[in-house]
Amino acid sequence: VEELRALAQARADRFSRQGVTTLEIKSGYGLDLVTEARALEVARALRGPRIVTTYLGAHSRSPELPDFDDYVNEMCEKTLPEIAARKLADRADIYVEKGFFTPTHARQYLRKARALGLGLTAHVEQLSSSGGADAALEFEPQSLDHLVFASDATIAKLATRATVAVLLPASDLYLRMQYPRARVMIDAGVSVALSTDFNPGTSPTQDLSLVGVLARLEMKMTLPEVISGLTTGAARALGALDRDSLQPGKLCDFVTLDGSWRELFYSIGNHPVAASYRAGEQITYK
Repeated sequence: VEELRALAQARADRFSRQGVTTLEIKSGYGLDLVTEARALEVARALRGPRIVTTYLGAHSRSPELPDFDDYVNEMCEKTLPEIAARKLADRADIYVEKGFFTPTHARQYLRKARALGLGLTAHVEQLSSSGGADAALEFEPQSLDHLVFASDATIAKLATRATVAVLLPASDLYLRMQYPRARVMIDAGVSVALSTDFNPGTSPTQDLSLVGVLARLEMKMTLPEVISGLTTGAARALGALDRDSLQPGKLCDFVTLDGSWRELFYSIGNHPVAASYRAGEQITYK
């Protein structure tokens, strides 16, 4: 636990230095209650940015319960209720893709998570058009991640909902695949957020400048749209409407810059954030 906490704190500090005041951390690499709970407990203990925890037990095939039906039943009957009772997670996530969890699994899992009072999100339409987005939208999720292969019909449906499309271009870069149709989504009226998708398998980067540059070059987003995606859009994706804009009565999260805002997301590796403030107090980090 101490080793995991030290590694995670260093990574949280790296995000804070880039202006991140709220950080979502997902489990999903243990695939059993003990290791999933351990990851979420460590996430809860981190200092600096505000932490939102997401249980992603439905990330892959369980080594102990290789049948997906059995594993989803186990999560719904035992693991999700335990995670919720111990208040380890704010949200629940599921990976819907061919060869992994199906839209039917997603409905069962998200229905249970919603009944337990958890916020909802899902990894959908990342590698193929699997029907995951439409299944998840039945439950009015806070956000949907990836959406690389989202159809015109799905985009039109998203445009009528409060659900935020979270786009993750660094993952698309590392997987050497196409990028989501951000321009089409934004022009249709979809609320869009951006994030690193920082993980060891498909997006091993914490560099926000890379995410922003890819969004501008590959997804045809404007600089104001990129900034909005990392602030307003990201807050709404996490259900954090108390900090989705700088207005009276909302939590005062902001950054100061060493230079012009026009220098943001222009040069990879150059991210001119001088200081990060959470609820009006400067975040300290090593």
